[in-house]
Amino acid sequence: MESSSRLATAITILAVTDGGGPGSVQQGVQGRSGAEKARGACGTSASSRLNTSWGRGGGEEDVGDPIPIHIWLGGEVHPSLACGADEHACNGMRSAEQPKIVGTGLIALDWVIRRDTGSRIGAWAGGTCGNVLSILAYLDWDAFPVARLNGDDASKRIRCDMERWGVQLDWISCRPTADTPIIVQEIQRGVDGRPQHRFSWECPRCGDSLPTFKPITLDAVHTARESLADASAFFLDRLSPATLKLASEAAARGALVVFEPSASGNRKYMAAALEIAHVVKYARDRLPFGVAAMEGRSAILLEVRTLGDRGLAYRHRLGKGGGSSWIHVGAIPAPYLADTCGSGDWCTAGLIEKTGRGGVEGLLDAGVHGIEAGLRYGQALAAWNCGFEGARGGMYAVSREVFRDQTSGLLDGVSQWSPDRYTGDASVQEFVCPACPAGDSGEDGRAHS
Repeated sequence: MESSSRLATAITILAVTDGGGPGSVQQGVQGRSGAEKARGACGTSASSRLNTSWGRGGGEEDVGDPIPIHIWLGGEVHPSLACGADEHACNGMRSAEQPKIVGTGLIALDWVIRRDTGSRIGAWAGGTCGNVLSILAYLDWDAFPVARLNGDDASKRIRCDMERWGVQLDWISCRPTADTPIIVQEIQRGVDGRPQHRFSWECPRCGDSLPTFKPITLDAVHTARESLADASAFFLDRLSPATLKLASEAAARGALVVFEPSASGNRKYMAAALEIAHVVKYARDRLPFGVAAMEGRSAILLEVRTLGDRGLAYRHRLGKGGGSSWIHVGAIPAPYLADTCGSGDWCTAGLIEKTGRGGVEGLLDAGVHGIEAGLRYGQALAAWNCGFEGARGGMYAVSREVFRDQTSGLLDGVSQWSPDRYTGDASVQEFVCPACPAGDSGEDGRAHS
């Protein structure tokens, strides 16, 4: 394998999606050649860790009186909602040779409502990082989020949801802990009948501000550093000195580092991230001018830019002679359109699933054909996800067997779904909104806008 020559080039990708302050950052990969950045300081090949048996492995705060909303946690194949229930494929049923991903960034409670009626659909663990790691756990990865959840009610819901899918929570409450972010997603139909969604950091009932995201601190790096042992991949979507430090150490150990920015943000942090990450993926509607992924000392091997219902485009630096031109990949049509939220996260997870099991060397070994197959698989997952409300609604509605059959059918160009397949009895739990006054649940049981 011509690792050095292949590592000298980079990739940029466009995928189907729905779209801090200055400071110095110590980077473990700064100043190295492309091959050294990809292999890590110790020169260890990520592919040599494929058959390793992965190791398995906060403060409280008064958030006021509870206001209940309903959470859809059930469906036809998940009768038990208890954390750690025997009914779901969890820790005891997993292979000892499954790949491992560590991630840090936006992990929030997604509160999903229908804007036209105000009725509550559900509340799940969400945020870009939260979704990507939960999806990869669903795909039989060991997924380890690094976050600052403080033990409030929202964080308990997130922990329960993630635990249900087998996400490892060893480092989800690193100190100093902080209020758990809560994001309101409102779904409505446009004049053309297509679903639309918008996000808000305000309670739809009382109008008060909900907790927002706070990145991990450098103290968390010392706490969570051991999580990087034997990691095949590392994911980040929000930048801070601590996030960059963890990503740099992951890259030095041979992990595939995947960066998904949602906005341009701090220029110094962005430049530092591009010197560490191997894959960058972003939505064109959020970053219309790109991220200069192939410039300067960038370590990027693959860049992805998403184009919504037009599909995706990518370019790479895997071969000889510099970077490739942009390559367009058309979208896989969604057989049923209920909600597009989270489809980009499914696409990212699909790409990591197919190209990241062997670390950065796994990406190199996959080559252009393997990358395009990974993107196509991610697009199939994204199209499947559009059939459900919420960023990961399908995980609660159908069995893994049905999921595999339906996504395989999408890859084969076969689609035989009907909307009534996704309706039925849903199990619910109550969730408390920390911003609402005590007892203000609304007489009609609906969220008020």
